[in-house]
Amino acid sequence: MKNFTWIGLLVACIGLNTTTLFAQDASQAIFYIQTLDANGQPLGGGTGFFVDAKGTGITHRNNFIGAASAQLITADSSIYAIERITGEDAATGLVRFQATGLSGDVASLKTANQAPKEGTSVEAWSADGPIGA
Repeated sequence: MKNFTWIGLLVACIGLNTTTLFAQDASQAIFYIQTLDANGQPLGGGTGFFVDAKGTGITHRNNFIGAASAQLITADSSIYAIERITGEDAATGLVRFQATGLSGDVASLKTANQAPKEGTSVEAWSADGPIGA
């Protein structure tokens, strides 16, 4: 996968004892993306997650189809502009982007410090189903 740190994020789930623990920790790093047309009217949306405290996010490229601009809405209802897409993985359709207007560090998913044991099954899911399927 091209320069994406999200692979490490998937591995982070392996060491957790329960899905509930992961969901509680991850909930503040997940956001809703709202896309807007050229007139500033809502066009569509999707979900994504922060991968660092500086506002780098990951989502699926389909969330941006036809959009003139986009913003994200965090769990605490803060709204930030999506400045630019900074990378794309054609195989999975995931894109990396930078949010702007942050008032400080944001919650992000943590990367793993070790690889999963051989034979461990790892899956990534979005609201639309498994990623890369």
